[in-house]
Order: sequence, then C-alpha cells, then structure tokens
Amino acid sequence: MKKNLGIILCGLFITAGIYAQEVVVFPQLGHNSYVNFVAFSPDGKQVVSGSNDCTIKLWDIASGKEIRTFSGHTSIVTSVCFNPDGKYILSGSWDTTVRLWEIENGREIRTFSEHKDAVKSVCFSHDGRWILSGSSYKTGISYKQGSTACNTIILWDVDSGKVIRSFSWYMENVNSVSFSPDDKYIISGSNNEVRLWDVDSGSEIKIFTGHTSHVWSVSFNHDGKQIISGSYDKTIKLWDVVSGHVIRTFSEQTDTVHSVNFSPDGRQILS
Repeated sequence: MKKNLGIILCGLFITAGIYAQEVVVFPQLGHNSYVNFVAFSPDGKQVVSGSNDCTIKLWDIASGKEIRTFSGHTSIVTSVCFNPDGKYILSGSWDTTVRLWEIENGREIRTFSEHKDAVKSVCFSHDGRWILSGSSYKTGISYKQGSTACNTIILWDVDSGKVIRSFSWYMENVNSVSFSPDDKYIISGSNNEVRLWDVDSGSEIKIFTGHTSHVWSVSFNHDGKQIISGSYDKTIKLWDVVSGHVIRTFSEQTDTVHSVNFSPDGRQILS
C-alpha cells in the first residue's frame, strides 16, 4: 500500500542569534517510503527528492505535481542535487553508486562505481565540470595510508566518468561534502569533525574540531570565508576558514541537525 507522504519545506532561519521557523507543506503521494533528501532546481521552479523506496522524483513546485520518476538504484537514495544549469540530476545511494540523470527524458547517463560502501552525499562543482561524493567507511578491508582503496571522498570528471582524485584514506564515515565557491577547496563532515581539503593536491589543509558527535551537514558561505556545520549533538557551528576557530555555536535545535546551508548573501543560516 502506498503511504501518504509529504515533502515539507521547513527552515530555521538564524540571523545574529535571532531565529524564526517557517513551514510550507507540499503533500506528495508519489514515494512509498521515507524521503531522505530534497533539493531545489537552480531556477527555483522544481524540487527533486530521494527516498528509501530507491527512486528519485522530480516535482513542480507551483502545482505540487510529480513530473518524472528516475529508477535504477537498488537501495536507499540518500542524496540528490541538480547540476548548475538544471539539466541533470545527481544521486547517491546505499547501493554504493553515484548516478547521473538527464531531466528531459529521465535517462540514466552514467553510473560512478568506485565507492566501497553507502554513498551519503553528492554535489556538483559550481562550474559543473566535477562531481564530489562522500561515503561510509567499509569495514573488514585492510587499508593503507595514501591508498585510494578507501575512497570515502571521491572527485569525478562529469564527462568521462573517471576518478580524478580520492581525498580520504582515514577510517571514517563521510556524511556530507561541499565545494567552496571557487571550486578550489572542499569540506567534509564526518565523526565529530569538519575537514578542509585542497582540490588540486588532494591534501588535507585543516581540521575543525568542536562538535561532540557526528557531523551530518557542511556548507561554505558565498565568499568561502566561513563554514557552517550541523551535527547529531543538536548544534550548528559557524567557523572561520582561515583560523579554524568557532565564530558562534547555535543551540536552538532540539534534535539532530541533518542539514544546514547559507542564504545566498551569507547573512542567514537555514537548518
């Protein structure tokens, strides 16, 4: 039996310590299990959702109607996003794959298959040339420092589908990844920490410590000078990229912070 599920656009806006909650509900009947992730299209007219039912669905915001279903994953879809021009959708899944879809016809264009465990986060670079994906750490395998076998953070070339670089050898689950505005750096959220990486060299630049539990979501602000992180410890932390210090901790949340992001001007935080 199909469950009556809804996509809820719910935000906690935080500005200088003042916060207000805004909620808009779009009832959707297309998914038959939990929705794990949603993302807006670049023009703000569509939403894409990824679900435990192994499918991805595209929705029209104005009408609330389902436009298309993308099927191909064999397990839970954990992360979805649009490319910068809104013509393609990227998805990550517990089936260990990252998949690229063409919106116009729903066709799967490419499958990226180097991860060893569940893919938890995917994103495009701002110029659309690269894909970044983060995954769980696969236990029961012997890893060596400097080896690409662990593959918990992978940078891909969109056109060729080839791996450009693997950033991570350490034994941690990567829950979230994000590019800096200039695509020169990436950040990852994992076990209690946020890590900053150089894209060209693949080297780790800085570790941001302060959370007391898993970091579920990370994002840069508009100029790349600040980072926001949300955690299982029920806090949101604002970081200075250069110093690595916490600028402010927001503790208004009453449960796990699964997703955080900046407004385009960097003055507000959405969680």
